[in-house]
Amino acid sequence: MSNAIQAGLRLTLTVAMLSLPAAPVPAEETARQLNCAVVNGAPISREECNGELERLKRSRSVRLFSPALLKEIQQEALDNLIRRELIYQESRKGGIGVAATAVDEELARLKTRFANEMEFSSALSSLHVSEASLRNIVERGIAVRTYIDRQFAGQSTVTDEEKKGYYRSHPDTFKRPLQVRISHILVRTGGMTGKARAEAEKKIEGIREKVGKGESFDALARAYSECGSKEQGGDLGFFRRGEMARVVEDAVMDLKVGETSGIVEDRFGLHLIRLTDRKPEQVIAYEAAEGKISEYLKQEKAMEKANRYAGDLRKKARVEINPAEM
Repeated sequence: MSNAIQAGLRLTLTVAMLSLPAAPVPAEETARQLNCAVVNGAPISREECNGELERLKRSRSVRLFSPALLKEIQQEALDNLIRRELIYQESRKGGIGVAATAVDEELARLKTRFANEMEFSSALSSLHVSEASLRNIVERGIAVRTYIDRQFAGQSTVTDEEKKGYYRSHPDTFKRPLQVRISHILVRTGGMTGKARAEAEKKIEGIREKVGKGESFDALARAYSECGSKEQGGDLGFFRRGEMARVVEDAVMDLKVGETSGIVEDRFGLHLIRLTDRKPEQVIAYEAAEGKISEYLKQEKAMEKANRYAGDLRKKARVEINPAEM
C-alpha cells in the first residue's frame, strides 16, 4: 500500500522543530511564512512538510541524498500532502464527521506501542508534537479513510486470479516469523549513581530471589515493577526478532517458555524478563490469507482511484506554494 494517499495517512510522528525567523514580523505574516503551501485557503505547515519528507527519506534504502534526489523527495512530500488536504476537504463537503470516541480509540491503539504514558509523552516531546496536534492528525486521517472507503472501495472488485497472483508473487509476506511473548519487571535506574543505584540493584536482586523461590511472576510484577505494564502483570505482548532492544532479545531468545532471564540492563533500567509464549515460524496458507489479500487489493484499487480523483481536484484548486519553506 505504497501509494501517495495511503502513505500520507500513516501516523508519522517524525516532525522537525520549528525554527522561528530571526527578525520580528507581524503575526499574520509569520503564519504565512511558516506554511509550505495553502490549498483552497487551508494551510499546510512546514512541520507537516518536514514530517512527510522525513517519512519518505526513511522509506528509501539510501543514507546519503544528492541535492537532485532530495529535491525530488521534497516535491513528492508536498504533492502527497496537497492530495491528502484536497481529499480531506471533500470529506468535509460530504458531511463526514469523526466522533471523538473514534479518535480516542485510535490514540489508545497508538499508545499501546509504548510501555507507559510517560514514554508516550516523552516521544511526543522529543519530536516537538503536542498531543493536541496528534489528535488533529488522527481526526483528519480517519475522515480521509472514511471518505475513500465510501466513494471508492465499493467500486473495486478483486478476481480470484488477482488474489492468487498476489499470494504467489509475495511469498515473504505470508511467512510468519518466530514470535516470542514476554513479561518483565522493571526497576528504573535513569541517571542513578551511588546509594540510589545500589538501592535499585538491591531491589531487583531481591525480586530475582523471590522469582527463584517460585513466587508468582505476575504478582511480583504488579507489586514491584516500575513500568506501566505492571497492571497486566508485566505482559509486553509478542515480539519478532529486531523489534526488541538487542540486550533483551539476547536474553530471551534461548529461554524456554516459563523461564526467567537473569538481570538485564538497558537504557530504561534493570529488568527481569520471562518468556511466556513462543510461536514458531510458519507459512500462512492461501486459504487463510485470502480474505486479507482481497481487502488489501480492494484498498489498493480504491487508493488508485482516489489519487486520480485528487489529481482532478488539484487542477481546479487554488494552490499556493511557498518555495522558501520547501
